[in-house]
Amino acid sequence: MCTARANDFPILNFGYVASYVLDAGDSLVAFDAGMGKNTFLARMKSLNLEASTVLNVCFTHFDPDHVGGIGALPNARAHMDKAEVSMLDGTVPRLFGKVFSKPLPSAHETLEDGQEMLIGNAIIRCISTPGHTAGSMSFLINDSILVVGDEKNLKRGKAVLDFKLLSMDNEQRKESIIKLAGLKGIRLLCTAHSGYTDDFRLAMQGWVQCMQESSSAISNQWKDVSAFDARKIHSRNISAVVRLTSDREPALSIWQESSSSSRGSMA
Repeated sequence: MCTARANDFPILNFGYVASYVLDAGDSLVAFDAGMGKNTFLARMKSLNLEASTVLNVCFTHFDPDHVGGIGALPNARAHMDKAEVSMLDGTVPRLFGKVFSKPLPSAHETLEDGQEMLIGNAIIRCISTPGHTAGSMSFLINDSILVVGDEKNLKRGKAVLDFKLLSMDNEQRKESIIKLAGLKGIRLLCTAHSGYTDDFRLAMQGWVQCMQESSSAISNQWKDVSAFDARKIHSRNISAVVRLTSDREPALSIWQESSSSSRGSMA
């Protein structure tokens, strides 16, 4: 099928890759733009959606199969992770040290990790998830729908790390997936190349374990040092804990649990 709807979240399926469209009340928001202008317009039409009403497009990254349809969205402002700019200005090559991403032909806004955009009736949280590219970004919509692009795919309903040869830093991708595993209340996980799932808990089960092991490692490090060194570890490692979560609140929660367990009490 060319198109579908996941819990009223339209999917524009281009066969190899998918984009998503959000009805924000007074306009539409696209998440990636597919492989080409004509196919993007055709998929929109099949869902009775007008491309002219897409006023914002959020890019997970700038590979050609994700930005190829930007020409179908003349009224849309593009949004991307600030780190992805280096992929577009000739600073950082995409592949093999010599292949570069093409710059956008339209105006764009760069985004920070943790930044929130209010578009119509939607709150979109921007989560930097580098690894596949330098500035890959995931988007959390109304605290319930998570769009992750190519950062991970689904196999038998579980999130996996594939596309390794096409990714710039797979160790960084692992960190990004662990970071996403800390999110709560997700009812829909949307990928670019392997569809979607409404069972986020199952999809991220193995990665949650990785997150817990990382937290445990910090806790063990805390136990093995003096009070003076402990202060230094706290300042050095709290940023690492933040990277495993979506914002400061759960990060502090994880740190407090680690500190409690190091004192011999149960969190």
